[in-house]
Parts: sequence; structure tokens; C-alpha cells
Amino acid sequence: QVRRSLAFGFDTATRYKDNFDVFVNMKKKNAETSTSQIVENYKSGDLVIDNFRRDTITYLDQKKRMEAFYVDQNVGIVKIKSQRLQTALLPSPTAKLEELSKMLPGLAAEMFDKFIKEVHAGTNKLANPPKSAEDFMDVMRFCVDLRESTLERLGAQAEEVKALYDLINEFGFPIKEEDQAKFALLEDDFAMLETVLDESEGQQEDRIKQFAAEMIEAGKEVNQNLKDLAKAATDEMILDAEAPREQVLE
Repeated sequence: QVRRSLAFGFDTATRYKDNFDVFVNMKKKNAETSTSQIVENYKSGDLVIDNFRRDTITYLDQKKRMEAFYVDQNVGIVKIKSQRLQTALLPSPTAKLEELSKMLPGLAAEMFDKFIKEVHAGTNKLANPPKSAEDFMDVMRFCVDLRESTLERLGAQAEEVKALYDLINEFGFPIKEEDQAKFALLEDDFAMLETVLDESEGQQEDRIKQFAAEMIEAGKEVNQNLKDLAKAATDEMILDAEAPREQVLE
């Protein structure tokens, strides 16, 4: 009976050790993983938002399993004490979760600021009427770029920002009130850009007529000035080398 109890106890203790080795390896891997590098890899396009979700779930699972340790357990005639091991391992996933809880909201705010800066710049450019034919041509080219590529790219950026904020809210990571307030206006700000683009495109024909008329008037004025100069050039007084300088200038 004693032999069976010893065998059972030590066999169970060995299984405990094997399980603990798994957690020790987890801690080692966590130590080798740079959260900031993961964010940089995402920015460079090597990772996607779902990588952040998988990492967060992994660290939450590690934390849950480590908290569930039997820190003081009798197994047959063997007593297993793992409080010190739990204390040593638990900070590993906890620290990683803390890093993500700070980096992901910061990343979301950075992405939003980049997105909204371009949106506001485009809205302001289209909302201000062109003052010259050159300005008008620049606006027309800008409208074409927006319609053919930029608007789609900005729309994709908006969806990416929203997906990241959804992830942050899913895991309850804290977001600054200021960033939350700005993000709440994302759809309205983007819709405003689309609206002023539609309006600008709708006004192009009228503006073409306006600037064409102005150019015709300017051409008439230039033509009249050329005629005046030609007429003045044939004036006998100008051709007369002996003519008084004051009268020639008049």
C-alpha cells in the first residue's frame, strides 16, 4: 500500500513538473517576444490586426492557467507546493497584456490622426472655391485622383482604424476620452469629404464656363494693349529723333 502511494504520488508530481515546464517555456518565449516589434511589423504590412487578437488571447489564456495553479496540493503522501513558481511565472503574461493595453490604443490614435489629417486637407481643398484657372485645374486633377484611387484607399484606412478600435474594445483596453471622441466622428468626417467631392464635380462645368469667359476677356484686354502699342510705334513723333523726350513719353 505504501509503495503504491509513493508511486502514485511521485508519478503525479512528475506530471505536475512536466506541466510546469510548459509554463516555464511560455515565460521564456514571452521574454523573447517584443511587443513593440510586433507593432512595427504590423505597420510595415507583415502582420494584420488578427495577429494582435491571437496574441491577446494567448496571453489571457496563459494568465488564466497560471492563476489556476494548485499552489498547495496533497497528492497521496506527497505534498506539492507551487506558490513560488506561480509568483515567478504570472507576471510574464500580465506584463505582455499591459504592453498591448498601452500600445494598441496608441497605434489606433496614430492611425486615426494620419487618416483624418488627409481627409480634412482634402475637404478644405475642395470646399474653398478656386481663385484662378490654375487653381481650378489643380482642383480638377485632385478630384480625379480622389475618385479613381485616393477615396478607396482612405475608405480602407477607415475600416482598418475601426477594426483596431473594435479589437481594443473587445478586450477592454483603455482608450483616452479625447481619442474616443475624435474616433466617434470618423464616419461623419469621411462622409463630408465625399459630399464636397460630389459638389465640386457638379460645379466643374459652371466653373469651366466662368474661367473661359474670364480668359476671353483677358485676351481681349491683351489684344487691345497690343493694338495700342502697335499704333504708338507708328507715331511720327516717336520715330522723330529730334522730338522732345517729354512729349514722346506722353
